[in-house]
Amino acid sequence: MAEEREFSVEARAGYTLLRMESCRLDALLSPRLRSEFVLLNGQGATTVVLDMARCTHCDSAGLGAIQMGDRLCRSAGGKLVIMGLTPSVEREFTASKLNASLTCIYSEPQLQSVL
Repeated sequence: MAEEREFSVEARAGYTLLRMESCRLDALLSPRLRSEFVLLNGQGATTVVLDMARCTHCDSAGLGAIQMGDRLCRSAGGKLVIMGLTPSVEREFTASKLNASLTCIYSEPQLQSVL
């Protein structure tokens, strides 16, 4: 059986697209997301777009990993943009008030207005 990829990374003009391939961002996967943010930061990525369209569950560990990614991007002079929140994950962002501190968009066409 093939191993499922958890993330895919694509360098784009002006930003790096980090796509969640997993449907869950929880205590098991959040350390890997943190590592991915650290790796991207070390490679000079300043603006990261985290595509969460496939993610249907995000717990507090996942939210913490996202906050860490935001801090890394800001410290490098860029920003973290969250794209494609599903309704269940959007509720978690709202409950934790992360939607107020992070840039969240629904789809890729909205990117140019926030970059």
